[in-house]
Amino acid sequence: MRNKENRRGHACPAVLRKKRIPIPNRGKWREAVPKVIILLLVVSPPCLPGQTNTSGAVEKIRKYSENIDNYVESNLDRKRLFGAKTSSGVSVQWKEFHSDEEREKALIGEYEYQAANTWLKEERVVFVNNTMWSDSGDWALYVYYYFDNNGRTIRITSDFRTFIGKVKVLGDLYFDAEGKILRKTEEYFDLHTDRQYSKKPEYQPDVTIPLILRVADLPFFLFLKRQSRVS
Repeated sequence: MRNKENRRGHACPAVLRKKRIPIPNRGKWREAVPKVIILLLVVSPPCLPGQTNTSGAVEKIRKYSENIDNYVESNLDRKRLFGAKTSSGVSVQWKEFHSDEEREKALIGEYEYQAANTWLKEERVVFVNNTMWSDSGDWALYVYYYFDNNGRTIRITSDFRTFIGKVKVLGDLYFDAEGKILRKTEEYFDLHTDRQYSKKPEYQPDVTIPLILRVADLPFFLFLKRQSRVS
């Protein structure tokens, strides 16, 4: 079965399609981020000078990441494909693949695994989406990394979905030039209806977002130094 690409070039694996777990919508997810920022501006108390500077930095990063989103969506066929099986939560045997179909065939099985799509602009890595799936298909974690021209991570957004508790968790992290968090938000939704919870649901999934603060920290970084698209 041919892969269907979801938001930002992700390939939805056959195991998740079979179990009907919802995958990130190409339009709806993108709209969710500005709403979070607007909500924060409305309910926050009057800003102190330092807070104003933070808001300005966050807005600048948001606009930059929006430009990167547009670049990615206009260049879906220019992505580089990586993948690895995992053992006890640790990824092993990272490889580069020709196509989504080749990667899915090689990785889907009795293991949890990761699939990472990477975009370069002017020979610099600007965006990586890293997706992790359980072998059972009960959960999926989509993590999006935005990098500046110096190879530093300036934003990480995440989308965790699980049948256990039927929960969807959207996260958003902004970073300054030193890797310190400027802003952090987290929202919870019903997996099937998209109804937002006013507070954390009774079931709180234990989600660990891989914290990658530089391009050089990517587990497949050595592959990126090669010109070839295959290992």
